[in-house]
Amino acid sequence: AAAAAAAAAAADGSNTATNAAATAAAAAAAARTATAIDDGYGHDGIGDDDERATRLRIADDMLRLLVTLLFDRTLTSYTDVRRAALRRDLVHELASADQQRSALAPRYRQELGECFDATLAAVGDFHEPQRSKAGYYSLREECWKEVDPYYAYLPPSQMQTLLERLRARTTATTTTNTSS
Repeated sequence: AAAAAAAAAAADGSNTATNAAATAAAAAAAARTATAIDDGYGHDGIGDDDERATRLRIADDMLRLLVTLLFDRTLTSYTDVRRAALRRDLVHELASADQQRSALAPRYRQELGECFDATLAAVGDFHEPQRSKAGYYSLREECWKEVDPYYAYLPPSQMQTLLERLRARTTATTTTNTSS
């Protein structure tokens, strides 16, 4: 997955793609480091598989946090960077599921107003309400390239859904390109 993200980012050449490639490379290095940390605790028969799995999860979480702190530029200032962070957050929220504005708005109280609505309109396509279904936003086609599979700010269940949707899109795109 890291190699695919890095390759896609390199092909795109955009700043977002460069950040995604750097994040993917760092996450791959983090996974290798987590394994090395676990190996450092030794496979000398001490500790069972549950302890080893716990150590790997802790090391992986620690290294993901480190990668996030190193590559997340939203942690450095607040003006235009906050708008970029809002865009990134909304892209990932909509990549994980189509959502109503009323579901998104409470999570971004500080950004409510022109900035929130303008950003939501920029990254999402609004689908008019139907008889049995309320209106909702889905991620714009051109915004899927901004999705980072190593995004750290979604709950695990929501991140799993995002990865499944991303994988399905990648498979569909690959199948379409292969049959052409």
